[in-house]
Amino acid sequence: MDRFIKGRLKKQLGKEQEREITVAEQFGKLEVD
Repeated sequence: MDRFIKGRLKKQLGKEQEREITVAEQFGKLEVD
């Protein structure tokens, strides 16, 4: 679910916001671990 939603967000926000999502995703992985 999260990957699908993030994928849609990336298309809507564009490349500039895409970087922020990638960073947030990395932090999210750290929190999960």
